[in-house]
Amino acid sequence: MIRHKKPWCAVPSEAIVAVLPRLKWQTSGSARPSADAAALMLYVALNFTAEVETDDQGKRLGRASVSYAELEHITGLSRALISTGLKRLVEFGLIASTGSDQKRGYVIPWASNRWFKLPCRAILSDGKIRPFQQLSLRGKRELHALKLYLYLASIRDNRLPFSMASHEKIHKRLGIPEGEIRRAHSLLTSIGFLAGIDSEFQGIEKVNEPNKYYLTGFQSLIVKEIQQAV
Repeated sequence: MIRHKKPWCAVPSEAIVAVLPRLKWQTSGSARPSADAAALMLYVALNFTAEVETDDQGKRLGRASVSYAELEHITGLSRALISTGLKRLVEFGLIASTGSDQKRGYVIPWASNRWFKLPCRAILSDGKIRPFQQLSLRGKRELHALKLYLYLASIRDNRLPFSMASHEKIHKRLGIPEGEIRRAHSLLTSIGFLAGIDSEFQGIEKVNEPNKYYLTGFQSLIVKEIQQAV
């Protein structure tokens, strides 16, 4: 359960950024098309519940102990999707499962010490991640939106309150068709993951110009000196 309400959560960046382009809205073996979207939701939830430790080799890792019932509460996912989503995370090497069926734990490996901040307190209510409760996982738009959200969080400069990326760059890094990127960030805004989007340029002929994306809770992400100046 998410008992703490930290302003933000540290998420290891290298592995998840590498996996994002591989996530597709398609059937994979016995897994439904929604499996990869569920996996991303669970990855966020596990990071929110994990305690970060340092192992004997000096490498950082996250360790989460959370039940299916708690994951249902946090994400709004069914038990079937939780099972499938966790399996996908294991397949991608994003988590390792430990313990028994009675007391299951999850280790989140950090491939390096690179990490990014994900807003936590601003999107939580009653131990639930609010935007997740509004997702039905019935179409690829939701997978695109989740991929975009994590990518935008990962590329933000710690000195700035926003992330900046053109549609062309997003397509190249995530594999989302350029024609569907606007629908993805519109969904992020409507469910509360994005607080706002500003155009960097105003030229009417620039259709793929970079936008400034403000994550909900962005005020807590920047260092104190910069925060006071904004």
